[in-house]
Amino acid sequence: MKSLYTIKEFIQLINKWLLLFFIVTLFSIFIIDFWLINIPEKFAHGYQLGRLWREFSFSFVSAFIFYLIVVVSKEFKERRITRQLLFHALNEITNEQYQFLNFLYNNTSANIKRTKIGLPKESEIRIICKGIDPKESTIPLDLNRTVNWFYYIRHIGSKTKNITSSLLLQIKNPEPTLSVLLSDIDNCSLFKAAEAYSQAPNAFHNLEVLTKDINRYFIAISRLYNYVTTF
Repeated sequence: MKSLYTIKEFIQLINKWLLLFFIVTLFSIFIIDFWLINIPEKFAHGYQLGRLWREFSFSFVSAFIFYLIVVVSKEFKERRITRQLLFHALNEITNEQYQFLNFLYNNTSANIKRTKIGLPKESEIRIICKGIDPKESTIPLDLNRTVNWFYYIRHIGSKTKNITSSLLLQIKNPEPTLSVLLSDIDNCSLFKAAEAYSQAPNAFHNLEVLTKDINRYFIAISRLYNYVTTF
């Protein structure tokens, strides 16, 4: 099954019009060599025209094979490398996301049942955030240090930016869609809001102020996930 998927993926990279013309010319060669060659000439110069078309068909088939080896094979290899890089980066980003989500559920005083499938809705995020005091330094950043929520969110933003920047440096000619999706995560309002609110953490009694920003963060990662899994 894996080999069939690989073949299908390779074929999808071939220009459809070139592939169609390749099939036509290849079929023409067989028709001429095994059928038309034995049929008397039906019109003037028919043999010469058939011979010219046969020679052209052979030339095109040779060029098409060269195109597969030089262009398509190279793009296929680059695409597989890109996919590996994408999945690695996505894994790191989603790990940060789910760790953040775990901290939200584990530190809220709200009585809310955790969503088993998918991510919480904005209304659920609001309830969770209302039960969290952003001033408490309860988030373990490493073995020897705990930090408050605003600092932790800024830390996520910094790590995420490093991941996406490294990814873009490794990918040759990233698609515009990918660049936009990564930019949406890098420039997520959650990280900017945490940066601003960290200047006056005592002004907030809970994290409700970040509800919409957290939801946008989750949505941005979901869009990246959908892109990568269908790449």
